[in-house]
Amino acid sequence: MKKFLGLIVILCIVLAVMKNPIAKAAVESGVKVMTGLDLSISSLKVGVLKSYVGIKDLKLNNPAGFPDPTMVDMPEIYVDYNLGAFLKKNVHLEEVRIDLNEVYIVTDAQGNMNLDALKMGGDEKDAKPKDTADKAEPKAAASFAIDLLKVRVGTVYIKDYSKGAQPKVQEIKINIDEEYANIDSQAKLIRLVTWTVLKNKAIPNLPGLQNFIGNNLGNVNELVGNSLQAAQQLGGQATKQLTETTNALKGTATSTVKDAAAIGKDTLGTATGAVKDTTDALKKLNPFGE
Repeated sequence: MKKFLGLIVILCIVLAVMKNPIAKAAVESGVKVMTGLDLSISSLKVGVLKSYVGIKDLKLNNPAGFPDPTMVDMPEIYVDYNLGAFLKKNVHLEEVRIDLNEVYIVTDAQGNMNLDALKMGGDEKDAKPKDTADKAEPKAAASFAIDLLKVRVGTVYIKDYSKGAQPKVQEIKINIDEEYANIDSQAKLIRLVTWTVLKNKAIPNLPGLQNFIGNNLGNVNELVGNSLQAAQQLGGQATKQLTETTNALKGTATSTVKDAAAIGKDTLGTATGAVKDTTDALKKLNPFGE
């Protein structure tokens, strides 16, 4: 029995140590499937008692043949996931925070743009099922949901190698933070993050870039508008709850102060009476009343 318990303890320790490398490999392969590009991760940590994933120093790599190795440099990604959904083989992320510190939009010597290699995809829910010879019911696809997405964009670099070996480089400071809510597909996630980078008016009106937006992002106003509105509603609910909590705390604090003041007043009255009684008694003992 002791050997059996010892084996279980050792197995738990091994799983605790190995979970991060396993999750790291899963994330890298998952991003490859979603975007079509390789991802490298410096470190990844999965919470044991809390359902979160923290990823440090991510680099989404350019497709083969491009002179620059990196497309996106992400110092940090934070994911708060719903464990119950994962146990049912569904993806429900309660909050996702993505920091796009540096984004590189590169055109190679042949005029190809690195963004064109991104696998943007269409909405999975709109895809028509394939015809099957048998009439067996298809398995229900796993659901995908993100309650709140926070995206930060730092600097965008536009590098053009089509004019020669030395590229023309433009550095554009974006420095924006956006919030989206109710994201129900992986394709929508990728398109929202991409649009957050490209929507800035400082981004040059390059023909290849405009073609990319038109061919891959679909109805941008509908895509972004619904998610932004949902995020604003979510923020409004949070503000309302914060206001109600603050007012409740203020009321409690005011009552506490009033009670304390009343107690202090009663205590002061009692103390004053006691001092007066003591003074009168001393006067009776001292004829000079001093």
